[in-house]
Amino acid sequence: MLGLTLLLNKAATALDQLCLTRISRDIGILTPEYLDPSLILSAEGPPATAEAMLRATLSQVAARLQVAGAAVSVRAILNGHEAGRRQTALLALAGTTPWQATGQLPGGGQIHCRPAADGQVYLLAGAPTAGAVHAPHAMRGYEERLWLLPASHPCAEGQALPSEPAAWISGAGLDSLSLDAALRDLMLRLADAGEATLLAAIPAPPQEALLAPEPVEALPRAPAVAA
Repeated sequence: MLGLTLLLNKAATALDQLCLTRISRDIGILTPEYLDPSLILSAEGPPATAEAMLRATLSQVAARLQVAGAAVSVRAILNGHEAGRRQTALLALAGTTPWQATGQLPGGGQIHCRPAADGQVYLLAGAPTAGAVHAPHAMRGYEERLWLLPASHPCAEGQALPSEPAAWISGAGLDSLSLDAALRDLMLRLADAGEATLLAAIPAPPQEALLAPEPVEALPRAPAVAA
């Protein structure tokens, strides 16, 4: 357990360093703070060497947490000193698998996808919006939408956006919906292992990440493909 504690301390530091490295860029877009380490946003440009090393470190931590198992990893994270969004980001590391960039959207947006733990597919679309919620005159915002699709869906390979409404839409939340996907997978693994107590301790997604019936501004769309 000591080795896992040291690993989580290293991950918490790397998460903060990655966040600071990314937000220090002067790109004029308020992108998510915590995100999956494999999720590279085209709106931010290619990662510099230091950022790439941090992402690699976090990806290695994620792989080791999955080897340790969902229950062992979650128990160590919940018993640690981290709380709030940083704890959520650590839990997400224990549930994630790598995202693949699969398509581009107008205006600097893009599509990523990855398999879900239940055999379905996550499709994540993100793009800059007109103005950030907290500083609309100074910075552009960034909106994400997340779909959960059957593996047989025509859009499951991420080349275009589905015609169906997204399951999750980012609002005023600070972090990426990639964390919500990872938490869902982590909860599925805990449920499969019969870990009801640990499952109940996983924090619920913030209200801003729930489905919004009328988003303020729609993502720029590539041609839609129906099921």
